[in-house]
Amino acid sequence: MDKRIARGVEEFIDVNLTPAPPVNSPYRQAGILNFVFGHVWQRPGLTRRERRIITVASVALDDSPVPLRTHVAAALHSGDITKEEMDEIVLQFAAYYGFAKGDALADSVEAAWAGRPA
Repeated sequence: MDKRIARGVEEFIDVNLTPAPPVNSPYRQAGILNFVFGHVWQRPGLTRRERRIITVASVALDDSPVPLRTHVAAALHSGDITKEEMDEIVLQFAAYYGFAKGDALADSVEAAWAGRPA
């Protein structure tokens, strides 16, 4: 378990380009670091880019402001998804789920793009 959580911490940092959260609750330990980043993000079958696209749409759907902001920024700042591709993701998402949610996603994209590293 400790090795998987340690690997989950590494994957969290690699994916999100930010420090991992502290292991101070079952949600963060078992849920985020052990399962999501210790298992799901490391599975074969999808590329990191494909997982990013699915995750961006999922957090936009879910009204999760912190994951939305962090996953959009990480996708753009990592270079896994270009700004032009992200804009198309926003349009596709808005067409299928709704323009209000699409607008929130678009705002996150613009904020992340404006804050990208030089």
